[in-house]
Amino acid sequence: MHEEERKVVVTGLTQNATEPMLREAFRKCGYIEDVVVARESGGTSRGFAFVVFGLVDIYIYINTCFFKTQPTN
Repeated sequence: MHEEERKVVVTGLTQNATEPMLREAFRKCGYIEDVVVARESGGTSRGFAFVVFGLVDIYIYINTCFFKTQPTN
């Protein structure tokens, strides 16, 4: 599966958001391949980030992990 299919956009971040903070927040959802916080030229967060998971069907897993819903067939 391509990286773009496993990438989640996280919005609403504070200006001091960091990659380690996001890794900690999402670690319960499985293996994280990469985290990139979009930054201003001065280094502060632009309020969004990309989290790339190593799972095949990340959307089902995120729903189960955060919203406690069960996947539907």
